[in-house]
This record gives sequence, structure tokens and C-alpha cells, in this order.
Amino acid sequence: MSRAQMAALLEAQKHDVLVYENNADDHADAADNKQQALMGALACAFLWRQLK
Repeated sequence: MSRAQMAALLEAQKHDVLVYENNADDHADAADNKQQALMGALACAFLWRQLK
């Protein structure tokens, strides 16, 4: 089951889901500064939701 399929399944069950898949390449790290900034923003958004 892919991450996207798992996210859809969890959303169908009314779970709050945050998913990001880097489709630029197969590496876990950011490819450039723009992508690194996006990943940092997503991490901050996740942490902010956890603190609420």
C-alpha cells in the first residue's frame, strides 16, 4: 500500500493526515533550497498542530 493510499484510507476514517511525497527523486533529502524550505515549513506545521 502506498503512502497516498494509506493517507486516503485514514482520511476516510476521519483521521487528520499530513502527507508529503518527494517525487523529484528517490532520495529522502531536499534537492534544492526551495524544497528544503518547503520540508521545513511542513515540519513546523506538523509540530504546531501537535502543540495545539
